[in-house]
Amino acid sequence: MLSELNIVTVIEYIIHEQGRRLSPHTIQDRARVLKVFASWLYNEGYATDHILNNLKLPKVPQNLIEPLTASEIDQLVKSQNPLTALGCRNTTILVLLLDTGLRVSELCGLQPDDAHYRRRLSQGNG
Repeated sequence: MLSELNIVTVIEYIIHEQGRRLSPHTIQDRARVLKVFASWLYNEGYATDHILNNLKLPKVPQNLIEPLTASEIDQLVKSQNPLTALGCRNTTILVLLLDTGLRVSELCGLQPDDAHYRRRLSQGNG
C-alpha cells in the first residue's frame, strides 16, 4: 500500500537488504529508486509532501586501488617476450596503460586516426 511508504519503512527495508548481504551499491541504488519514486509521487500530485526528501542514502565504501610497485611493473613487462609479435603488442599495451592511465575500455576504443604520428615525429626532431 502506498500509505505505508515512509522514511521508517524504507529504513527498515534498507536494514533488511543489508541483512541479506547484498552489495552496498545495490542497496544504495534501491534506496535511490525509492527516493526518486517518492519525488515523482509528490511532483505528480499523488502525495501531499515529499515523504522521502530527508532520507539519507546508505553510504557505499570507496575502494582505493593500490598502485603497482616498481617491482610488480618490472615483473609484468619482463613476463612478455618483445621479440615476438604477441609479446611486442602486449608490452606496448602494458606500457601505454601504465604510462598514460588509460582505462582498458578506452584503450580498446582507440582508432588509428587517434594517433598523430606526423605531429609527434616533427616534435621529437626539434
